[in-house]
Amino acid sequence: MDCSTYESAETQTAMGFSQDPDTPGLAESVRSESEVFAESAAMMADAIGAKLDRVTFDVTFTAATADTDLGFMKIPAGTVGSVYGYHRGWQGDRNVVSVGFNWTMGNHVVPPKPLEHGHVIQVFGLPNMRTVLHCLPPKDWTEPGFMGLGMIYTAMPVTNAVPAVVAAKPGIVTLADLPPVTGRVAR
Repeated sequence: MDCSTYESAETQTAMGFSQDPDTPGLAESVRSESEVFAESAAMMADAIGAKLDRVTFDVTFTAATADTDLGFMKIPAGTVGSVYGYHRGWQGDRNVVSVGFNWTMGNHVVPPKPLEHGHVIQVFGLPNMRTVLHCLPPKDWTEPGFMGLGMIYTAMPVTNAVPAVVAAKPGIVTLADLPPVTGRVAR
């Protein structure tokens, strides 16, 4: 997805954007900044009963093909304009769960894999399954860049889980311990 509407130069720089792709420690910085995806992989493994041996991270940087001025930051040609990374949970030599991202900044970059807007969920088995979830605005949504829509979408699982968490037994519970978390019809 094109992240250029997320106007946080500090966050985007820590994720590698506008940096020389050969900067020492850049992959580690991106791993650390995207640790929430490793946590998601661990939670998914827990939910399906998979005991992970380890979680790894791999990342590919693609250089911007021309200078880009986003207003809040500049991405010079030759610096990172695309970041494609995965946190992977393993059992032995088997990749059991993967959570990744394919982010670009601006139009002057060719990502290593074509962009797919939304959340792509794949299950490999018999049969293989693939679902893409799109977060779409209502017809009257006028905000440029749709950042507010993304903020609402991000908050929905937590907000909708409140009743189930309040009703849960005392102690630490995870999403795997709760009943299905669903929204309610607005009144």
